[in-house]
Amino acid sequence: DEILLEVQGHLYYLAVMCPPEGIEGIAFLWMRRYDRHTNQWQECSRLRLFRGANHDRKHTMGVSCGPYLYFITDTTLYRYKPQENQWSKLTPPKTSLYVAVAMGTEIFCLDYKFINTAVYNTDSNRWRYYPAYNYRPPQQDRSFTYRPTGGPPVLFVLENQLYAFNYTDHMAEDSWRLYVFDRSTSVWRESNAALPNRRWDDRQKCCVARMHIPTLTANGVDA
Repeated sequence: DEILLEVQGHLYYLAVMCPPEGIEGIAFLWMRRYDRHTNQWQECSRLRLFRGANHDRKHTMGVSCGPYLYFITDTTLYRYKPQENQWSKLTPPKTSLYVAVAMGTEIFCLDYKFINTAVYNTDSNRWRYYPAYNYRPPQQDRSFTYRPTGGPPVLFVLENQLYAFNYTDHMAEDSWRLYVFDRSTSVWRESNAALPNRRWDDRQKCCVARMHIPTLTANGVDA
């Protein structure tokens, strides 16, 4: 896995290094920081993840929140402090997660099938858990529509609002759907936004990070 993140004007490149297939060894997180002033990459403190074979690896996520960088797996959560170049272990999640994004002082996560929503509070070091849109409620709850997912969700923040982009593949339905998270009720609701009725391959990921550089903006260039 490869991840590119921005923390306080610095780019960080993260890569999970695992032992060769079928060979026991130590997996670790290798990270480098880019200094745009010197145009050089600087190696940062490595993080030991687990000892085992390649098939023992877990799904990994990275997210920046405030002045820190967070690295999440199915069973662990770590925080990196850039000023100290040091990793610390925090309260791990209790469920398998697939995608994460930060908003304010919280980190929002979804699982692969869009069944569970996990919210981590960076101030209190605590997790909260809610059902996501594909959760099947008790039969007496008629207000909920169950839609099996056809692929992993895409999670993003736009104008301080949390959205999930998910493909639905259920009987006659075959389309992408956009969901909005209501933070006051902790409930996902389907958006009325019109989306193209076609399927894209959302499984391929590339390393992308957005960084705002005031010195370029002042000259009329937005980076």
